[in-house]
Amino acid sequence: MTTVTRSSILVPVIARRASASILPYTLDFSLFGDGALPFPWLGSSTLTISSGQAVNAPTLSDSVLVNGNMETGDPPSSWTPVGTPTASSVADERTGGAGAASYSIARNGTSNFSIYQAAAAIGAQGWYRLNGWKKRIDSYLRLYYSTGSYDTALVNVGSTWENDVHDGFKTIAGGYVQAACFATVDAQSSLFDDISLKEYTTPAEMFKVIFTGFALVTAKVNITATPQAGALGVVCCVDSPTNPQNYTLALMAGGASASTKRFVQLLKCVGGTKSIVIGVTEVTYAAGASLEIRHTAATTFQVWYNGTQVSTDKTIADAGIISNKYHGIFSGFTGASSGVDAFFCETV
Repeated sequence: MTTVTRSSILVPVIARRASASILPYTLDFSLFGDGALPFPWLGSSTLTISSGQAVNAPTLSDSVLVNGNMETGDPPSSWTPVGTPTASSVADERTGGAGAASYSIARNGTSNFSIYQAAAAIGAQGWYRLNGWKKRIDSYLRLYYSTGSYDTALVNVGSTWENDVHDGFKTIAGGYVQAACFATVDAQSSLFDDISLKEYTTPAEMFKVIFTGFALVTAKVNITATPQAGALGVVCCVDSPTNPQNYTLALMAGGASASTKRFVQLLKCVGGTKSIVIGVTEVTYAAGASLEIRHTAATTFQVWYNGTQVSTDKTIADAGIISNKYHGIFSGFTGASSGVDAFFCETV
């Protein structure tokens, strides 16, 4: 360090090489108070630190579904039965709900039966959040979005109301939300209530990144989250902190409330168009475990969870991705007790 004299005041001047890097970089969010992520983080203003985690509340649209609370009609209107079920409104509101009724569907000669509603309002490539409640009476059941990147619904293991939440992105235009059941004996049934489908209206709010000066890195996040948290993950090789159009993204989402199962996926986005590189892969969740992207060579990417590689090495050769030097956090709506505990980035 040298000093220069200006009006009799000593001003420090710190020399720094132009090639200086912030890597290796470690940030444990438990060391910070609530509020904005510190410098050098860029991007989302909705992704902040709360109770020792990086959490997010990005902007969501109103639900694009009609009568998702199942309060109108008997059977509830705007839902189309499939497979000849016996459909009816029953006075069994989901636990904690504000209404009085839910939708009951029971087997009536066909083992697979369901109800569905078209959801064309969210266009192709849109990020979405599907949220619903289901109760197993004596048939197996699941809730899913037909054209989403995740299909992670699990059967209920008990006979109480259970919340299912799925974050993902549309792969094609159109699609529908379906509440489906399987039973082998007539009159076996399940209940559904308070189903909503909302769009993340400002996708850039889901990204928070740092500029590292390197494209070949290992970037990882430690995640602690309830099954009902939104998709959480790590992004690598992002082109812009404010308008991300080219990047790779490892996501974790899904799971039922009584399960330790989660689902990991790798996707890439080129010019705003997303595609799946590693499809939905089941892992065993461990609180605080790391989800990683390792960009080990110019066109080689790996995904790791809790010290184990997910799938095999993948080739991503898109020029719009492989040289980008922003890396960081991806987060949907996290809710309580869910978020990113820490972020790490180092050169490979």
